[in-house]
Amino acid sequence: MPNDVRLLYPRQLSTRAQLLKLTKEKIVDEAIALLHERGLKQVTLRNLADRVDMKAPSLFWYIKNKDELLCLIDETIFRQCVESIPTCGTWQEWMHAYGISIWEAQSKAPDIPNLITQVNLSDQTRETLFELIRDKLSVFELDIKTAMKIQASVQALITGWTVLTNARHAERRLKKEFSPNKEDVSSAMDVLISGWETKIQHHQAPLGSQSKPIKQLA
Repeated sequence: MPNDVRLLYPRQLSTRAQLLKLTKEKIVDEAIALLHERGLKQVTLRNLADRVDMKAPSLFWYIKNKDELLCLIDETIFRQCVESIPTCGTWQEWMHAYGISIWEAQSKAPDIPNLITQVNLSDQTRETLFELIRDKLSVFELDIKTAMKIQASVQALITGWTVLTNARHAERRLKKEFSPNKEDVSSAMDVLISGWETKIQHHQAPLGSQSKPIKQLA
């Protein structure tokens, strides 16, 4: 083996060993912090590499490209929202906490709705996230398909509000009047959940079968 090759080989090993101190999870956490601090446009592989003190090409050992990075950010933030929800006694409490959790995440990074529209999660990732939600909701006496519709409406309410209040074309007065605080979000969640309660009551199973799951809504 030529001397120059013998000198290069251990140096390559040393560099790789140093990089392996980082994990994909840590890199994604840094990317989320970058999103919070500087916004979605500044979440680039170059800026991320600077943040973790490595050259941009080295990131490809962990993340294929920017599309994968954005998907990992989206998936991680959503997982954190769901997994941060404390134990709840009823599905109503869980949905309320779910909405607040999403709102708090989007308040930290108003660009999240833009992130959601840009990413293209794989079918496998989507199914994994759906399974996470189904697992959390399975403890309640609520048909799972109905439960998934409710959680989708919660997401739509919170994300729609975030889009409205952070749209570039929104007038200052509009932003002032419609920028919600936690109390506003909580009240909106109460109204939404109450509406679902009413609809479910109209489709409840007959008396004497309360122990069975509530009938699926059309």
